[in-house]
Amino acid sequence: AGAIHSIGSMHPDQVTELSERGRAFLREVFHNFDKHKDGVLSDAELEELFSTAPETPGIEWQREIYARMVETSVPSSSASSAAAAADPQQALTQGCLTLGGFLSMWELTTMTSPKVTLTYMLYLGFKEDLSTTIQVSRRRKNEIKRGMRSNVLSQKAKADHSMLTRRTLNCFVFATRRQVQDSDTVLTKSTITADQQITVHGVEVHGVEKTLVLRQIVVDDKEASQANSSNGGDSQQGKGGIVLDPKLLQSCDLAVFAFGRERRELEEAVELTKQVERQGSGLLPCVLACISDTTDEGVMGSANAVAQQLEMAKPIESCGDHVKVLQRLCEIALNPLVSIPQTEERLAKEARDLMARRLTTGLVVSAG
Repeated sequence: AGAIHSIGSMHPDQVTELSERGRAFLREVFHNFDKHKDGVLSDAELEELFSTAPETPGIEWQREIYARMVETSVPSSSASSAAAAADPQQALTQGCLTLGGFLSMWELTTMTSPKVTLTYMLYLGFKEDLSTTIQVSRRRKNEIKRGMRSNVLSQKAKADHSMLTRRTLNCFVFATRRQVQDSDTVLTKSTITADQQITVHGVEVHGVEKTLVLRQIVVDDKEASQANSSNGGDSQQGKGGIVLDPKLLQSCDLAVFAFGRERRELEEAVELTKQVERQGSGLLPCVLACISDTTDEGVMGSANAVAQQLEMAKPIESCGDHVKVLQRLCEIALNPLVSIPQTEERLAKEARDLMARRLTTGLVVSAG
């Protein structure tokens, strides 16, 4: 019962996720209710799956919403024809839940509402110890600092090393409202409702299955412009730009800052990066991402130069292969040290902290 008892005392940089036992049980449930054996759950099959519960776990389990959040597929083959005849809803062009999408939905539910997952495990017929179905990750802060202390790896070894042990990765994508409206990439696809701008992806990284949650943070164009003109304004005080809940920011494993074809968008993205970094604890990796396939080479060159100057990972071109884009995001999130921005403010703070530690150590030695 350790995982259950620790839910109430979790730190913001921890995450609740399905255990291997929990995922295995849900796979079994999926296959049991996939009556047509076509690899997806139709509306009727999903309704039957939840027939032992008072209702579905949430509004996001409606097809018009989950189809924009997770992996779906339109049934094919002879099995799908029989399914469509038995269930006219099956013939809709919107996809139905695949096994991957089904597990992604449960990973999202477990991350945001672990008690709901535990309750529905009972409704779905789990008869063993409930605490074996979920787990609580280690603190992100502790894992990163442990990695810093063992910083004897070569630069290439560090790039290949997964510092975080969690399966579920929480990624924030900062984009302006205009960018979201004008682009359609794996980073800027949102759900139907304004307050549910989340997509969830199952991603294989070096042979290990991860769940990547992309949470879109829509920045008003005015806020982005203010960020670009603030020149170091105190964003925590709300001067010139976006202000984030500290606990929400601590829950983030990677911050992505979108820019488009214009140089001004890159400048705004860079300033937003610095602003968010100032509000964080100095342990948040950030990466720039191009969301336009018509961006000028000069703008991409400038983005690469800025990333190199701030010691961040190379900017991501999100209009390319979606699988590779998602894998790269996971790789950066799992090894934060490769892309934590080294801004002037951050370096100055680290220098002050180092000096303070040396002075404290000197006083202790002198007193001894």
